[in-house]
Amino acid sequence: MTRTTLVLLATLHAASALQALVLGGGFAGLYTALNLANGGVKTTLVDARERFAFLPLLYDYACGAADADEVSAPFEELCRVPNLTFKRASVESIDFDAKSATLDDGTRLEGEALVVALGREAPEAPATARPFYRLEDATFVRETLNGWDAASKDIVVVGGGYTGVELACNLKRKRPGDAVTLWDRGDALVPNAAPGNRAAAAKALEAAGVAVKLEAAYDGADADLVMWTAGSRLPSSIRGAPRRCRSRSTGALAADAGLRVRGAPDVFALGDCATVAGVSNLPSAQMALQQSACAARNVRGALAGSSTIANFRFAELGEALTFGEEDASFALVPGLSDLLNVGGPTAAVARRLLYAARMPTPSQRVAALSGLASKARAASSV
Repeated sequence: MTRTTLVLLATLHAASALQALVLGGGFAGLYTALNLANGGVKTTLVDARERFAFLPLLYDYACGAADADEVSAPFEELCRVPNLTFKRASVESIDFDAKSATLDDGTRLEGEALVVALGREAPEAPATARPFYRLEDATFVRETLNGWDAASKDIVVVGGGYTGVELACNLKRKRPGDAVTLWDRGDALVPNAAPGNRAAAAKALEAAGVAVKLEAAYDGADADLVMWTAGSRLPSSIRGAPRRCRSRSTGALAADAGLRVRGAPDVFALGDCATVAGVSNLPSAQMALQQSACAARNVRGALAGSSTIANFRFAELGEALTFGEEDASFALVPGLSDLLNVGGPTAAVARRLLYAARMPTPSQRVAALSGLASKARAASSV
């Protein structure tokens, strides 16, 4: 056997031994895991849920404008690619020194590199309210609406951020006869949205007939449906991380510009559970997608022993809000959103096409596009 062959075999063996452990199957975790696996890295993805959900489309699913297979897919199916294994379990604790995690079934998993993308959790809502954060919550709303008769209902949405405003508008457009009230403690709705989208949201709420109560805490009045979208919290496994690994200001994992967790070699953090140096924008699905590419690149480098690190740079690619099946607002360039804002049915179609293109796998992209095409054919035949 020649020296060249021995070197090649040693290289192949080293590559086959590379392993990454990814905790969390949201946008940040799933897309990082797929990127790593497609790059030849043996990867294990851990998530407590059975299905991945494309969260920006939960409003469409909840109100019947999209089907389940358009907005979600089983992790087992999505992870059916070489080098990728899915483990369904909750993360109980993380050992940042050992790059390992202990799961709720007692299993302990360890990787040569660890990626933490556990996101955030809904806060505890009052007993009379239901959070709106996950696919299960959207399914609850969908089934509730399907079970109602035509009689007018009272609906309350608590929280005036993106989720609350979009949900309130979609519910009112779905059932115009219902009384929908949106409550928020602040003095402005969607305060972090692009200016053009803030104006469009206020206009859409008024046009739909949603009652808005600002600078007011929900008074607990009886309603047929109360959806809670206010606030969120970090998972217990993040709150229990060593202080050296967490941001003093946010409590999230403190990551440098290369998404490396402070004080934890070969541990990376991204998405809603991380505060990244040099990034002032609030976490979003768009940011998580971009971070996943950077994280995968740096994990591959770390596993290969490279000291080169790519710093994450967020590129704002536009912001879309939905106000109903045929109404949306799309800020093409958020900094110039007053001039470059698209609204109405055109924005609604553009938003759905954009999200279809960002689905995690070709099969899910096909499902999303097929759903859009079916609805277009049905509309044209009316």
